[in-house]
Amino acid sequence: MQQAAVTGLVWLWCFLTAFAATAQPQRKITVYFETAKATLTTPEQERFSAFLEKAGGYRFLEIKAYTDTVGGKAYNDVLSQQRAATIKGLMLQRQPNAVVRLVQGLGESVTGSTDSLNRRAELTLYKDSASFSASKTIKLLVLDAKTQQLVNPVTVRLYYKAGERKFDVPGRYVFQANSDKALPLQILFESRNYTDTLLDMKKLLLSGKRSGDTITAMIPMQPRNLLARIDLDNLYFLDDDSVLAEKSYSSLYELLGKVKQYKGKTIEITGHVNFPYYLGPMDDHTARYMQILSEGRARTIARYLEEKGIPAQTIRCKGMSNRKMVFPNGHSLSEQRSNMRVEVVVIQE
Repeated sequence: MQQAAVTGLVWLWCFLTAFAATAQPQRKITVYFETAKATLTTPEQERFSAFLEKAGGYRFLEIKAYTDTVGGKAYNDVLSQQRAATIKGLMLQRQPNAVVRLVQGLGESVTGSTDSLNRRAELTLYKDSASFSASKTIKLLVLDAKTQQLVNPVTVRLYYKAGERKFDVPGRYVFQANSDKALPLQILFESRNYTDTLLDMKKLLLSGKRSGDTITAMIPMQPRNLLARIDLDNLYFLDDDSVLAEKSYSSLYELLGKVKQYKGKTIEITGHVNFPYYLGPMDDHTARYMQILSEGRARTIARYLEEKGIPAQTIRCKGMSNRKMVFPNGHSLSEQRSNMRVEVVVIQE
């Protein structure tokens, strides 16, 4: 692709070796729907049930559903998703422990020789997770939620159980994963004049459109008019607490003075915690605690501003847990203190 063709374009090309390449036993069935219907006729239900009975212990599944070209595209996109959901429901009724790896409504199809062959759903069953195709290409397109224009540049953070990877992406980035476990759990998109967008990786993949082995997903980012970023270099919290250390009080006075310069504007406060990745993955309890702690730190600053006369309706609070640590593997006290922080920005809405 020529450089001119990717100006302003943010693509993440993820070439994923998701599962072992060796072909494994699998079973497939295609079922057909009547016009504008998302339920199977009785004969098709019987054929589907007979297939599952014969298939036996095939536990992992992929579902893709389509429509004909009758009707509008938006309507057909929804109808195909409903058909996919129908097959998923029937499958889980028969095999509640089945592992659903992919459910996609892919909209209109013109591959069949007649409309009746395009109104279909395809179910593929696998005996184990190693049965899936070896290579996937995932394209993520980052768009302004209002204008649908491409956002550029974007900072991307990939979050894994054991750490994170951060990239500034003006164009294209490629990374490899040798298994589904090597996929990031979450992805955070950042850009100066946009609200941070945090997405679950598996949900993101399911929301994308598939063509062959390529999945394309669009990422909407909400625009914002950033007026100021207020640095709070000397604002410190007690360890594992949302209470400010005494030496931080002078920074609060400084913050108040700066915020008062933006009367009526939106004040966004983001809290953070220190949980370096060398400590290992968080368990569920720790993850909840860290999220609550980061939110609590933001609210501590918000309460101070409200007590000093800043209208509560102009203040927003959120917590990022340890997702945006300044020092992801900070060892020194100063590095850890830098992770235990709040960030304040002023927005024109």
